[in-house]
Amino acid sequence: MPSRGQTRDQADVDKVDAQPAAHPAGSKWTAMLSFLRWLDSTVEKGWGALNSPQTGPISLIILCGVVLLAQMLGYHEAYLPWYPDGLEIPPSWKEPTLSSLFYHYLVPYLKLIGMLSTVVFHLALMRSFGSPGRLIVPLWLVSGFLLIWLVMADQYEHMERLRHLSIGQPYSPWAFTGKAVAMAVMILAPAIGLTYYQTRTTWEKYVLRNVAQPLAFCLLSIATIVVLIDLQDNLKEFSAGKVPGVQIFGFYANLLPHIFVEAATPSLVMAVLFGLLAMVKANELVALLNTGLSLGQIVRPVLIVAAFACLISMAANYHLAPTAEGERQATVLGLRKAKGGAVLKTNVMHHLPEVRRTWYIGIVPYNLREEKLRQVEVHEFDAEGQTLRSIHAPTARWWPEGVWSFYRGHVADYKDGTVVKTTPFGATSDGGRLDHNWKENPWDILVPGLNPNDMGVPEMAAYLEKPGMIADPSLRKQYVAEMLHRVSYPWHGLCLVIFSIPLICRTGRQAAMSAAGMVIAAFVVNHFLLNNVAIKLARSEMLSPGWAAWMPHLVVGVPGVLLLWWRSSRFALPEWTFLATDFRWKNRWRIIRGRYTRPWSGRRHRASWLIDVVRSL
Repeated sequence: MPSRGQTRDQADVDKVDAQPAAHPAGSKWTAMLSFLRWLDSTVEKGWGALNSPQTGPISLIILCGVVLLAQMLGYHEAYLPWYPDGLEIPPSWKEPTLSSLFYHYLVPYLKLIGMLSTVVFHLALMRSFGSPGRLIVPLWLVSGFLLIWLVMADQYEHMERLRHLSIGQPYSPWAFTGKAVAMAVMILAPAIGLTYYQTRTTWEKYVLRNVAQPLAFCLLSIATIVVLIDLQDNLKEFSAGKVPGVQIFGFYANLLPHIFVEAATPSLVMAVLFGLLAMVKANELVALLNTGLSLGQIVRPVLIVAAFACLISMAANYHLAPTAEGERQATVLGLRKAKGGAVLKTNVMHHLPEVRRTWYIGIVPYNLREEKLRQVEVHEFDAEGQTLRSIHAPTARWWPEGVWSFYRGHVADYKDGTVVKTTPFGATSDGGRLDHNWKENPWDILVPGLNPNDMGVPEMAAYLEKPGMIADPSLRKQYVAEMLHRVSYPWHGLCLVIFSIPLICRTGRQAAMSAAGMVIAAFVVNHFLLNNVAIKLARSEMLSPGWAAWMPHLVVGVPGVLLLWWRSSRFALPEWTFLATDFRWKNRWRIIRGRYTRPWSGRRHRASWLIDVVRSL
């Protein structure tokens, strides 16, 4: 504005004169400023286009158009099974089945959709920043796509295994169906969890966050600690075997389901303790109770989170977790002893009385489809138990036609228990191997000596269903106990959560802290002691497998349900005052005699501790 006594034109002239002189490199600065303005406007326009409601449908239309174009150009033809050209058909060739053709036709397009949907899903992530509800539909689409892809791949692998019987492993249809259901639960879990969270009220979302955030932190912390400890233990073997870093990363990524199953129960207990104690300390629980809500309504989101986490843990414990731990042990054993890949088991010996043969296998590889058995010996006996012949071979393999091939070894003939003739095989004329058409397959030899702790439910169910594979009654009971334990073990966390909620949700802070100590003690005793004792009793046939699987859950679950019902009915828990104030180690003899000293007074008085117990109840 012009000053007093100054016109507007004179003020404009003074303003122009007051401007600083142009910089010598003014053209460069002008170009840079113009570029920054253009970049800012471009980012603003791009962000506006990203938040446009037409962005999602347009991206899906582009994706479908690319897939249709690839189908018109014959993108799948390079992935189809090989067909003989003309009349020259190899004798061993078999025409692919319709399911195999359909799988090889669909898989290339699933991979293409997977690569393109990664870009689309990242766009959805950027759009949903600050608004998780916009991520629900893209998350369901991605989860459904992954489910179809993985289930089809697993189904195709099993169909090919049944068609060719490459390693003679048995198969259980209902157990394989359960594996597909477990896979669906794990893949769809993020979409289900986000959908449930978005449909809740404000106070329910707050309770969910109070429990879900410490739960995620505990799971991540325990997983990190377990991986670091295991890496420290096996770092020497990885270095000696010159294992690449990518394989080490895949090794521990494959172990995550097992870590999640073992960490789910302690993480749930710690998350519930942290979340509910924080609400009790801030008097938020009292505020929610004063709104007319019952304790059951307030803790319903906590119970749903616990049940959902236990469901995911059970799905992982069905097949992925035990097989991942078995593969970890096989890989470490292979690095320490065999130096030739993962080892399933060493020093296996099994006698087949129906055919009078005894097998000894020094090293059993984890991948029987691609690797051979090593250090193999087979001894044949007559009806009196005398050795007739033995075969010694460095390696051996079983073929789907029921043929055993022994490579570059020797055959020893016996008479009256002594070797009378040794015939080596491995010359050029016999192809370096000796073939025998025997009816047993590798799993008939290996299963009685395998540890069911490292098997999934589909494997154990298949071994139990095949006649004669597990003939020992005690071993069958052990397999049944392990199968039931696979299903029941993850639900231990829910039972402990139900038991802890009525103890923690107390109006007094001191009472809540003492209840937290009781919950931790119950977790340690029940999870680490009673659970292990029950499964050991089942394995030793001293307890029924069903009772062994569910007894630890009943010990804390039934009292937890009763206490939760009592507190939901707005009744206070009984105060065990004689335990809190009178049961002092220094006064234990006075309690027995009926005489005790109050800690707040030196006055002695006579009373009956039994009467105090009855009055407190």
